[in-house]
Amino acid sequence: MNNITLKSLHVKLDAAASAGTSVAWASGCSGEFDVPLGTYLLAPGATIGEIAEIIRPCNAASLTQYLQNQNLAEVTVNATVRAKGRLGSEDIESPPFGFRVTVCSGCLQTGYPDQPPGSSNSRLFPNARI
Repeated sequence: MNNITLKSLHVKLDAAASAGTSVAWASGCSGEFDVPLGTYLLAPGATIGEIAEIIRPCNAASLTQYLQNQNLAEVTVNATVRAKGRLGSEDIESPPFGFRVTVCSGCLQTGYPDQPPGSSNSRLFPNARI
């Protein structure tokens, strides 16, 4: 049979601000990596949905540092994802799936005023600003 064994997703991140500078990923945390999946056997014509973390915590830390160093409010991350598997004895890859993600500082969470350290709200929401 021509079944495909799906094994992982390959993610490549490209982050650049409008100013033309790009993000330097931290050592040991590349912008290109594989996300392992459970092994799926797909019959011809079959489809499957999968959830994947395309921005890992270590990538988010590099993005946060970049925003602070460049004094920017946001940066656009283009994530290219390809499914990887095997067909018979050959490794195969899907066409690319593109995702554009806007990473921003303080733009998602609203309604929390800045609190000085030690105030009652800072214990409940120590990282209120994202």
